[in-house]
Amino acid sequence: MPDTENTEQTEEVKPEAAQEATKEKDDLTPEQLKAALKAAREEAAGWRVKYRDAEPHVQKAKELEEASKTEAQKLAEAHKAAEERATAAEARLARLDACIKVGLDPKFLGRLQGSTPEELEADAKELAEMFGSKESGTNTPSPGRKPTARLDTARPPQGDGTESIDPAKIAERAIRDMY
Repeated sequence: MPDTENTEQTEEVKPEAAQEATKEKDDLTPEQLKAALKAAREEAAGWRVKYRDAEPHVQKAKELEEASKTEAQKLAEAHKAAEERATAAEARLARLDACIKVGLDPKFLGRLQGSTPEELEADAKELAEMFGSKESGTNTPSPGRKPTARLDTARPPQGDGTESIDPAKIAERAIRDMY
């Protein structure tokens, strides 16, 4: 309650102070008013000079702040990219571990499905049954699949190249190589 009384008192004082200031202005001579105006203009000119002097410093501070924000953003992006690479590497390692446990050739890494080591290992076992494992050294097809002929590109051509090509001999050789 005392605060309310103080507020009321200051409100009453303000109009009186304004009236006194108005009376003082009315009592000033034109020379005094010109002198007060000149002083106000000189003060404003001083502030303009200070503002012009400080403006480059303010601009530089803003640029440094902006540069630091950009640097922070760059660091945040680099951190995010590093986390993504780490996640991808961990997933690849989990798939590779599943291949090694089952004995599946690592060329099947991209075909493994699953998010847990158990799921990856189960999928690797399925692939190993379908395509054969690395350890067995054979490419035994699963039941229900037909054997396919192996193409041996490392074998040099036979003959001097002047002989004619006999399709029957080629078919015979393909069937023989298939089994």
